[in-house]
Amino acid sequence: MNLAKVSQQWDLHRAQQILKWVVYALLFINFLFYIYEDTTRAAYTLTDQSTWTKWLAAFATTIDEAAWFVLLAMFELDTYILEDEDEKAWKVWLVRGVRLLCYSMILHTLYAAVNGMIDLQPTVPVENVSSLCELNERDVSFVANLYYTDVTPETCANLSDASEFFWVRSDPVVSDARYLALERSMAFVDLLEVLSWLIVIGAIEVMVFLQERNVTTGFALSLATYSKNLLFALLLSIGAYWASWSHWVYLWDEFLWICGFAAIGANLSAWREEIDNPIIETTA
Repeated sequence: MNLAKVSQQWDLHRAQQILKWVVYALLFINFLFYIYEDTTRAAYTLTDQSTWTKWLAAFATTIDEAAWFVLLAMFELDTYILEDEDEKAWKVWLVRGVRLLCYSMILHTLYAAVNGMIDLQPTVPVENVSSLCELNERDVSFVANLYYTDVTPETCANLSDASEFFWVRSDPVVSDARYLALERSMAFVDLLEVLSWLIVIGAIEVMVFLQERNVTTGFALSLATYSKNLLFALLLSIGAYWASWSHWVYLWDEFLWICGFAAIGANLSAWREEIDNPIIETTA
């Protein structure tokens, strides 16, 4: 291999590393945004009587994002830094232990998503009310397209002109038929998104497991790779769905996470290259 080719490969590697860390930094900024968003919504959905399970559900996105961020870091360690440190097995097992903890947190998000969808199914009307302004003194908020607004004399006339309203979950929150249907649709998409990401990390786990055993070809590896790529396409479609309802930050978030795990895929590809083309050290 000539020096020009080595230099070109090094420049490409350095560019990939810079891009990867830019993506990781942007994901951390997104994590801070979701903390703020969950805190804002919790002000409408939590009360002094709320149970700890309600608190966990209210901050499910924050918990989920934290777990995913740490999980991404553990995959970065496992596939880029520790992939050839066989003599330091305790480090590898520590990374796997942290990953297992992250999976338990992500499973809580799955639980919250399932519960959230179930809780939206009962259609409980707000009795003896034909105008949203009749709820001015009830200390409730109106939810539309995931945005919560206090029902007050100043806001009620602009929130909805419907004549029938429904309680949303067991919260002090109401909505009309149109936005209640939208809440249910979004809850289903949210659940589909969580399931898709779980399958993605399952595919990555399979790829890591095989490459740790120097397996770089075969049906299982190909299936895991193609499944991951197909799910990335589905997740981009889900991001486009959120954008269609003006939740552009969710599309951006989806894109960043796909880029983050694509970086893990690049680590795995480089690792496979090292397995297939080992560098043989020579002694003088």
